[in-house]
Amino acid sequence: MYGSTITIQYCLWHGMQTWIFNLDAYSCIMYILSYISKAEREMGDLLKTAQQEARERNLNAMDELRKLGSHYLLHREVSVMESVYRVTGMHMKQCSRQAIFIPTDPDSERLSLPLQQLQNKQENTDEILMPKMIDKYLGRPKELANICLATFASECRYIGQQNNATDSISLITGLDTIEKRLNKPAIIRYPKVKIQKDREKYYSSILRLYLPFTVEEFKPTTYDTFESYFLQGSYNGKFVREIVSANMQKYEPLAKELENLSENLQENPYQENSWANLAPQTEMERIQQTQGMSTEEYIPPE
Repeated sequence: MYGSTITIQYCLWHGMQTWIFNLDAYSCIMYILSYISKAEREMGDLLKTAQQEARERNLNAMDELRKLGSHYLLHREVSVMESVYRVTGMHMKQCSRQAIFIPTDPDSERLSLPLQQLQNKQENTDEILMPKMIDKYLGRPKELANICLATFASECRYIGQQNNATDSISLITGLDTIEKRLNKPAIIRYPKVKIQKDREKYYSSILRLYLPFTVEEFKPTTYDTFESYFLQGSYNGKFVREIVSANMQKYEPLAKELENLSENLQENPYQENSWANLAPQTEMERIQQTQGMSTEEYIPPE
């Protein structure tokens, strides 16, 4: 490092401290980072040594990985907070309500079945993908025919195949079963689409969430767009917009207010000098005391 070194001795406790005046910004950054990453650097050197020893002993990949993992767990520095967290078995997070994500896009990605299930299937089968949330919703029994997708995801829980529980409900598409949530309904999460950016996608999203349907392509062919179906369509003798609005009020009672608040914060960001506008006299007195300025020299912030 560049600069001069000054050694100061404290007479009270007979200590000595060396001060280095650094005049190079790059050297200062490297000096700080070397202290921050000291533990990681030492751990990296230790793992390199363990890897060399494992390769000298001609260990296979699995044994080499076990050796590296053992060295990492035994020699890693653990902070006091992490130690307390591990000893007491604390949770990283704990919620009183479960949250569930609902994909409203019909072209959303799907996961394949586990390899073990694929191996047990026939070679010519097309059933290689895991069922989506909408697939389970479309397979609901008749007693749940009038609930929307949001209610189905919030109040029902998927419990798998061939469940013998007394409260389980079998889906009509196969052996899968669901049951009503015993505790509070789950909180639904879904992709938010702004009506100003894509009107058709917005209406498609809210119709899939809050309007009951029995087929995936539920929009009648007599309507060209989802918006026209929302404004003019009917379902079981009721207007579509009334059904959707009632269900939206259940799950999004303050959606418009929160959206307006978010837009307001984006257009008018937080003002650091807002306190000066609320109490300008107090702000002036504070600056006078801290900076020794007179009243004539003080310029209020804009």
